[in-house]
Amino acid sequence: MLKVLPSMSIGPREPQTKDQELEAFFDRRKAFIEANNALVKAIDENSPFYPDKIYQALDALRIHTVGEAIDLQVDDKPFRSDWFDRGDSANQEMLKLVEAVSASIRVRLAALVIREGGVI
Repeated sequence: MLKVLPSMSIGPREPQTKDQELEAFFDRRKAFIEANNALVKAIDENSPFYPDKIYQALDALRIHTVGEAIDLQVDDKPFRSDWFDRGDSANQEMLKLVEAVSASIRVRLAALVIREGGVI
């Protein structure tokens, strides 16, 4: 999601025509949707193995990113000022959700105990 908005692209921007901007947007959108599909698949296929707190954090992230993917697919007029404003807010929310996933994983790892002699 962070790279879908042109303002989030890294590197100098060459002057582009409207068609070039749209083509670049569609390329970035396609990359985001493919990455999101891989994320959703990984969460779904591994969900029985996640502790509840980690799954809840992942599910919240998945709900957000799927919503963003749908919005990107149905919005036929990107680059409006409200589109950029909403995109910035959506990016901040996604970063917050990613941090929640990381925090829940760190808590789980900190709670693990390795005992000599194997698992009981």
